[in-house]
Amino acid sequence: MKTLLRDQESLVSFSDPPASKSTELFKRSGKLFASGARSVFVIACILYLMVNLGSAFLKSTSAEPKAVMPLNPPVMFIGSSVLAIPFFKLDYAKPHFPIQKFLKQHPISRVNTLERMLANNGNANVAVFSAASLGQMLDQSLSFLETELRGSHRPKIIVLGVAPICFLNGDTDPQVESKQTRLAILSKSIKQRLKPLFQLHSDRDTALPEFSRFLNATYFSLGLVEPEKRRWDRSQADYKIFYARGISKFRLDQLIHFTSICRSRNIRLLVVSSPLSKQNLQLMKDVSYEQYATALKTTLDHRCDFLDLGQSPQFSDGDFYDPAHANESGGKKMLNLIAPRLVCLLSTK
Repeated sequence: MKTLLRDQESLVSFSDPPASKSTELFKRSGKLFASGARSVFVIACILYLMVNLGSAFLKSTSAEPKAVMPLNPPVMFIGSSVLAIPFFKLDYAKPHFPIQKFLKQHPISRVNTLERMLANNGNANVAVFSAASLGQMLDQSLSFLETELRGSHRPKIIVLGVAPICFLNGDTDPQVESKQTRLAILSKSIKQRLKPLFQLHSDRDTALPEFSRFLNATYFSLGLVEPEKRRWDRSQADYKIFYARGISKFRLDQLIHFTSICRSRNIRLLVVSSPLSKQNLQLMKDVSYEQYATALKTTLDHRCDFLDLGQSPQFSDGDFYDPAHANESGGKKMLNLIAPRLVCLLSTK
């Protein structure tokens, strides 16, 4: 009997050898990793809830800042991001302070750099204001003129910043439509978005731009700073779609209405077509920049002053925040070209 038990114990010990040190270490490491991952996940969820609840509380307890309309401003800029971005970069940009936050806090701001330029040209104490905002299309500028810039708030001079995107066909705001497109891409599964990347032989031209859009949507949704190269690539992808629409006669009629209101209120108007990079201009195939500029000149002929900077040789790639928007140096060049026109308009009785 004792012999049989010894034989069974030997069998048990033979079939279940003691675990090696490396195996035990591996198991412990796996458990620690799993425990750490769960802890990180829980902490991330708590932080996410705290941030969102805090943001919701602040929004519910604080009123939105209202634009304080100046009384009879000497100069008022109106337009989209073609003005808002370079003016922000010139006078207000600082680390970790996005333009969206600035424009929300200051719907109407002073253009300090231009005020100094005018003062150096003998026009001291000329206040220059900007109501430019991101995505402000021509119909919104027209509405602002009709409802706000009247009576005691009527400016002496209005500078309207435009670009080809302001006059394209389509019922939807191109900038909003582009944002909706990127968010729709983000809502699709990662697997579906990444699938084209593995079809590089047949679909390489479409796969890589789609992946770039997916990454941009991810940055947008997380509130991260978009890398410069990705910002340029995304802008090119967006404007390639925009420029396929063609010039809208309806938008040009809105511009005529804009000039008519200014004339009836005795407001001097300067329309400025913003500078564009060579990369952006190369995308204008269905409608060339020359056709766009000619349409604008014909529409504005004998109605107001027009300054065309779209193809100005004074701007290089280093003057652009992305292919369609000037940066700080580009904005300074813009104002250097706008200032002499304003000096003439200010001297006109």
